[in-house]
Amino acid sequence: MGTATINAQTVTPPYLNEFATSIGDMKVVNAEEESPSFIFNSYGGNNWGGGVSYTGNADYKADDYLVSPGMEVEEGMVYTISFLYKNGASGTPYKVSVLKGDAEDNLKEVVESKDLDQNYSFATYSCTYEAKATGTVYFAIHIEREAGAGTIAFDDFRVSAGISGKAPAALSNFTATPKVEDNKFVVALEATAPTLTHSRAALEGYVKVKVTRSDGETIDTKEDVMPGETVSFIDQSPLSTYTTYVISAENEFGTSSTVEAVSNPSFGTPEAVRRNKPF
Repeated sequence: MGTATINAQTVTPPYLNEFATSIGDMKVVNAEEESPSFIFNSYGGNNWGGGVSYTGNADYKADDYLVSPGMEVEEGMVYTISFLYKNGASGTPYKVSVLKGDAEDNLKEVVESKDLDQNYSFATYSCTYEAKATGTVYFAIHIEREAGAGTIAFDDFRVSAGISGKAPAALSNFTATPKVEDNKFVVALEATAPTLTHSRAALEGYVKVKVTRSDGETIDTKEDVMPGETVSFIDQSPLSTYTTYVISAENEFGTSSTVEAVSNPSFGTPEAVRRNKPF
């Protein structure tokens, strides 16, 4: 690994770098100083916004790092590292790893590694890290590939707030469906309670499940939900516009990551309701 200037500033997650106008407080480390490396691309990110990209050539292997600032983590807490990625063309895969270390130039622990070949639209790469001790750690995107042409782009690098490893994992199968009950427009919400903790152990005991709406309204809370149970809610007074719902599970150790579902009445509402006509 090449050299890097150590960033003395650290941050406490949650952390987000959207690469809106630059690479920001992340660092580029190039294994070979004359070779290509990560660059900021003002139109190369998601939705044609700012992003970071790497384009290889025939003379150098890809062996480059995009390193976060120092992250203050707490022992026993689980952190989700995620980012968007897209290959420039199919058939040009890169090995992409998330690394962790105690310094920008000492990134030896592999959190996760995948071969990526996604060329149509941005997709999400996500993995978790459980802190073994309280202190400062660094995360990095590391790319590897044999010499040759091929581009890979990245956007929205995130490190979540820490969640206790004993807290519930996120709910699954969350849906928000516009429907009619007793000639009234409502939104039916349904999800599956987690069966694992955030550190992937079996979840024991009840959880509390809460649903909120994008305007800040709490739709409902259900106590004593069993692991794996299907939970259902009804928004009796939904908004008449595109609406995001957020659901989470909680136990004595903490709250899960949130999951979102979207209701779009313009597509999901029956015609008679949209026109305010009786059936």
